[in-house]
Amino acid sequence: MTCTLWRVAEPDVQRLVRSRPDEIEEFLFGERITPPAPQGGGVLGWLKRLSPIRVETVDDYPQPSGKGTQAQGELDLEKAWHGLHFLFTGTAWEGTEPGCFLLKGGEDLGEEEIGDSVPRLLQPSLVQQFSTFLMRLTEEELTARYDPVRMTKLEIYPEMSDRETGLEHLLDAFDEVRAFVRTAATEGDAIVILVS
Repeated sequence: MTCTLWRVAEPDVQRLVRSRPDEIEEFLFGERITPPAPQGGGVLGWLKRLSPIRVETVDDYPQPSGKGTQAQGELDLEKAWHGLHFLFTGTAWEGTEPGCFLLKGGEDLGEEEIGDSVPRLLQPSLVQQFSTFLMRLTEEELTARYDPVRMTKLEIYPEMSDRETGLEHLLDAFDEVRAFVRTAATEGDAIVILVS
């Protein structure tokens, strides 16, 4: 299982909440939804061309702002998410908010799974809480919480047989997620999380 986070601007949040599952997947994975092509062919198109009245097509079809579909708006934690969840909560699958936000919290975007789970949405207020939580954590605290023996017993991936390499990997991932969430909080963005 991997974990991916996307930053989502406010206009896109409302669109995603109301979207069909296929539109959510298209938005998250960068495929823009194409508006219906204007009907200009055939006899109707010929008559429109002859008419002194000009009808112009306005592209008002709702499109994502781009933040959720651009590289800087996406963070793939790969398999490090599970180790981070453990460092944040001390558990494999549980925990209290906001420490558990990589795995739990927020609201489901629809009911259909993408991959193995339903994507979740952290509204901007929850992003702020998560950012505050992450900013208060120090590398020293996370190092003290790191327990590769217990993590292996809990089947937390990746297994941390090499204490130093495993810890370094998780601390690097922590720096990435902290910076990503801080940027989203600063911008007033929501975050979509998919563990799949």
